[in-house]
Amino acid sequence: MKIYHGINSYKKIKNNTVVALGMFDGIHLGHKKIIKHAQKIAKDIAGELLLITFNTHPKHLFSPMKKDYLLTTNEEKIYILKKLGVNSILFLNFDIKTANMSAENFLKKDILEKINPQTIVVGKNFRFGKDKQGDIHLISKHSNLASIEEIKKNKQKISSTNIRELLRQGNIKETNELLGHTYFIKNQIIHGFGLATRFGVSTANIHIPKFKLLPEGVFKGYTQINNSNHLSAISIGLRHTLDRHKEKLCCESHLIDFKKNIYHQNIILELKEKIRDQQKFNSLTQLFDQVKKDIIKIKS
Repeated sequence: MKIYHGINSYKKIKNNTVVALGMFDGIHLGHKKIIKHAQKIAKDIAGELLLITFNTHPKHLFSPMKKDYLLTTNEEKIYILKKLGVNSILFLNFDIKTANMSAENFLKKDILEKINPQTIVVGKNFRFGKDKQGDIHLISKHSNLASIEEIKKNKQKISSTNIRELLRQGNIKETNELLGHTYFIKNQIIHGFGLATRFGVSTANIHIPKFKLLPEGVFKGYTQINNSNHLSAISIGLRHTLDRHKEKLCCESHLIDFKKNIYHQNIILELKEKIRDQQKFNSLTQLFDQVKKDIIKIKS
């Protein structure tokens, strides 16, 4: 896979470049439809698909106090796109200068002049440029355009915004249906309090990436280590029992029937089903008694 950071780093390999353009946060079923269509066009013309996205979500620039909005980090995005067969990704810088660029300037200078795509593929409601003035009509004036209709599942429009709302509600089942894959977090294991092992529970604490949106609760899921999946009880929330004065969200996976040392490894936690809400316990014994009950429920 070829990954380019910034427009000036991109080196065209084939003349027939097909561009799939968008933020692609979450890479849900609607995004996958865009990507699949772009891949088909590229194959039909013996060209290359280049997926163009941004290194920073616009929400970070315009709503900096909102910390819980990101469905996929750039690393997670690359992971999913690689599985979808995307071979080239260009991360454009999104900053104040980019945000204030007119839609026509962005299209002409960053896309048409520097990439010269044979076709641009976007969602029908895609907007870009200062004040979101650019749309499919502007693109079609200057380039071959393929616009993809939005899709619905269970009578609900599939969008990153709707998926964020489902996650905040803890509705992981419907979230996964709209994504077309299991919602996950990918990052490095960090040291926790080291208490779980004393209670006979193997636990991996994972560093939560900045701005990553996670639902609170206890979930049935899987911990992926070196491409191997291990059934787990995954807890996301504040540490009410262990650290009552801190308001920092924590994420830990209680790996079932697993005893290996995996500190500092990069892992993936997949959320399959919500088991219960977070609870406050009066003692560590009560906490880990409940964790053991969660594990029994997940294994059954």
